[in-house]
Amino acid sequence: MTSFDSGGVDDNIVRDLYLFFRLVCQRCSAEWERRVNLNEQFNSKGEAWAEAFAAHFGPVAQAEGWGSVEGNVMCPSCMDLMKIRRQVYELTPGDLVQVPIWEFALDEEGKKGQDEATVRPWKKAGVLDPTHGTFIVRAAFILADGTRHLGYLTLRADRDISIPAVEPIIVTAHGQVMFWYGVLTPDAERLQKAYMSLGGTQVFPIRYESDVRLFRGPVSGTLTGFLRYRSYVDQTVITIQTAV
Repeated sequence: MTSFDSGGVDDNIVRDLYLFFRLVCQRCSAEWERRVNLNEQFNSKGEAWAEAFAAHFGPVAQAEGWGSVEGNVMCPSCMDLMKIRRQVYELTPGDLVQVPIWEFALDEEGKKGQDEATVRPWKKAGVLDPTHGTFIVRAAFILADGTRHLGYLTLRADRDISIPAVEPIIVTAHGQVMFWYGVLTPDAERLQKAYMSLGGTQVFPIRYESDVRLFRGPVSGTLTGFLRYRSYVDQTVITIQTAV
C-alpha cells in the first residue's frame, strides 16, 4: 500500500502526512516516484489520506507495495511537450520524430497566433482512433529509387483515406512538399523546388504508409505524380507532372 506515517498521534489531529507513490504517465508510460505532504486531517487508521489523494490525483491502484496512479497524469517532459503549438505547414522532420501524432487544436481557434491550421501534440499513448478528431500522423515515404523521407497524412473522423482526403506531404530539411493541389495548378517554379527538396534520381511512383498504430490498421497508398482535380466541377483526379 502507499506508505504513510501517522506518528502514533490521536485521532483527528492535523499534522504533516507524507505519501510515497508511483505515477505512470498516460502518454509515454514513464514511471516516477513522488513524496507528497498532504497535511490533511486523518484518524488512527489513516483513512483520510485516500480521499485527499483521490481528489487531487484520481483513484489509487495498488502496485508492488506502492500507491500507483495511472490515467490523467503526465510526466514533466510530456507536460512541457503539451504546451507546444505549431502551424501544420511549419512542421519539421524533428517535430515528427519527437511527436508522431498531432491533433488540430480547433477548440483553441481564436487564441493569439492560432487558427484552423494550428496543431498540438496528441496527449494519449497507444492506438489512435481517428474518428475522435482530425489528426496529423507521421508517415514513411519511399521514392521510386528507394530514397526515404518522413512526412505526414491527415486523418479525419469520416474515415476517408483517399489521396484527396489524407493529403500526403513529405517533410524535408528544405521544407514541406505537397502532392495534392485540389483545384489549383502549381507553377513550374514550385514543382522544380519540390523536386530539388526530394532529391533522388527517380521520384515517382512514391509509396507511403502511416507510421503510427491506428485502430483500423495502417493507411497506405501510391503517388503517381503531383495531383489535382480536373476542375471545380469535374472532380476527376488527374496527374499534373511525374518528372522534371
